[in-house]
Amino acid sequence: MKGLDSEITSCIRVKDLCKQGRIDEAQAFLRQLGSSAAIINKHIVGVLVNALCKKKRFDDACTLVEELVQSRKVPTAPTYSLWISNLIDAGMVDRALNFFQSKKQTEGYVPETLCYNKLICGLLRENRLAEVYDLLAEMREAQIAPDKVTMNAALCFFCKAGMVDVAVELYNSMLDIGLTLNGFSYDHLINAKCGDGSIDESCGVLEDTLKQGYFPGKRAFQFLADSLCRDWRLDEMSKLMDAALQKNVKPSNSFV
Repeated sequence: MKGLDSEITSCIRVKDLCKQGRIDEAQAFLRQLGSSAAIINKHIVGVLVNALCKKKRFDDACTLVEELVQSRKVPTAPTYSLWISNLIDAGMVDRALNFFQSKKQTEGYVPETLCYNKLICGLLRENRLAEVYDLLAEMREAQIAPDKVTMNAALCFFCKAGMVDVAVELYNSMLDIGLTLNGFSYDHLINAKCGDGSIDESCGVLEDTLKQGYFPGKRAFQFLADSLCRDWRLDEMSKLMDAALQKNVKPSNSFV
């Protein structure tokens, strides 16, 4: 009322309406902004799209995204990436992938690295390795530089595909350029190296994980412990158990 309206106050208003559950009012307000000369930033769109998705109103969220992009009030790539990210988080990987491919073909949509990362991680969780490979190849052809998330996702892909040597090469390359693995990648690498009998390398990866302050997940811990016990490598087993106790990780009954 005092002429202090801005994109910041608009974002606060939308967030407040969503917190109160007044999502339809928030949508109406955002559409009103879209028809005016007001600036709409990605944070306002993100707040409302996230709120709609939490309420399982995916069709409403999709319609809103389409309207805003067509009005040219918001940048295309981050808005589409936001929508795809919400679909992946909701487990709707097929819908996200179809939307992604459709917009590339019909609108010449140029995806961000973030969008590729989200899709790759969603597909990896469902073991859809052929589609992961296609996306990684697509990124390479488009000369889209991989970031830490992409590199971790690629490493998991190689492990799941049984290409352990390639995964190890990628792992060493990441260390050389100062990129760290996430816990998901460490677990996959430990499992893969144990699976092909490379216990020494698995122990080396374990030492790296502990240096990064991360302890293997339950499955990787069990897999590594089984491998060490099977080979009677009691010193390494003792170190693993000490590390588990320091992290307050309870071993299964088979190790007690």
